Amino acid sequence: TSPCNGANGQGFYIFMEALDRFRPQYAAQSVGIAQAAYEAAVTHCKERIQFGEPIGIFQTNSFKLVDMNLAIEGARYVVYKAAWLCDQGRAFSTEAAGCRAYAADMVMKVTTEALQIHGGYGLMVESPIHRYFRDAKFFAVMLGTAEICKLVVARAITGLRIR
Repeated sequence: TSPCNGANGQGFYIFMEALDRFRPQYAAQSVGIAQAAYEAAVTHCKERIQFGEPIGIFQTNSFKLVDMNLAIEGARYVVYKAAWLCDQGRAFSTEAAGCRAYAADMVMKVTTEALQIHGGYGLMVESPIHRYFRDAKFFAVMLGTAEICKLVVARAITGLRIR
């Protein structure tokens, strides 16, 4: 055995098991970032006055908030499912990769919409939206990009080696 308590030649498999455990954690962090960006956008929609009214009364902004909320809830559900399967000792590689891919896409969309709602202020370094957007990109590329995670899920769905 190796100093890492694995049999020789098993390093790749040990690494892949570790990835399975980390992917839902990263996905959960993506959900948290998206939730914070969403809450900031809701507050901004209530407080920012344009044409004498809060910008949240405009359909464009209110519909963005609805879409953001639904995307976050969907991501939260798939993260919970992957974590539950792991806790139950069941196979969860596909769910771990799937929740990671979905959350990575979701956090980019949500933070982008929050940035749109905030306008130019969202780009300022002092704005929390600026940080959420930057952090979202970090979580979109760490532990395998969403595309790599989608390959894992596609292989599970089709049984084929996707190229």
